[in-house]
Amino acid sequence: MNERKKHPPLGGSILAKSAEAGFASFDQTSSGSKERDETKKSPPMQVALEQYAAAKIELLLIEAELRRSHTVTDTVKGSLTEHPYTLTTIRITGIELDVEEMLKSRLHKLAALRARVEHFLATVDDPYMASLLRLRYVEGLPWEGVADRMGSSYTGGSLKVAVHRFLKTCKACNTSL
Repeated sequence: MNERKKHPPLGGSILAKSAEAGFASFDQTSSGSKERDETKKSPPMQVALEQYAAAKIELLLIEAELRRSHTVTDTVKGSLTEHPYTLTTIRITGIELDVEEMLKSRLHKLAALRARVEHFLATVDDPYMASLLRLRYVEGLPWEGVADRMGSSYTGGSLKVAVHRFLKTCKACNTSL
């Protein structure tokens, strides 16, 4: 049985993926501005752990996108204010602020998810469980790979069950950090 979670391909629009990930929802108001729906809570810790590896990759992609210039160019026709009033094409270049603002907003949400998961992992007292969580969710190993790295007689399936039971009973998992 394949236990590996399918992730969306790395190409394509980063902004389109933000809606799929479920980190925030936006409502369009009558004035046209976007406001965050404050009723949306942080995802449960198990979901956050599963999104952690993809969030780290997306953080790198967004940072690279922000380093690139988001310039837009347009042309308009106009003339001088003095004689001769000859019609001339004028080129206008500027920065596309909407894209940059959306990318920065997404970057902050992903950084918050990463900080939440890293804080949670730092608070796990059981070193064995902390190792299982790090190998699976931080390093992204499949459950059988986790079992191999831990060198235990347990199977990947039994480690998966142990982690899921831990996440169900963990108090820090059921409260937002």
